[in-house]
Amino acid sequence: MTVLYDFANHPVSEIFASNCFNEAAMKKLLPIDIYNELQDIQHGDKDLTPAVAEAVASAMKQWALDKGATHYTHWF
Repeated sequence: MTVLYDFANHPVSEIFASNCFNEAAMKKLLPIDIYNELQDIQHGDKDLTPAVAEAVASAMKQWALDKGATHYTHWF
């Protein structure tokens, strides 16, 4: 899927970070309990568990494929 963008008539800020699996994407795609646990992990309150890692990896992969990715990688 190729998305053309008219940079002459729209600022880059409209699309900046649109291809980042960011906080908004995680909140939308992860189950609420996994999202909350991930927040605790990011704040240093918990350690990353295999279950959370798998859930995030799965959601991230699906997110990338839905955006038209033909190649994919991730790391923690």
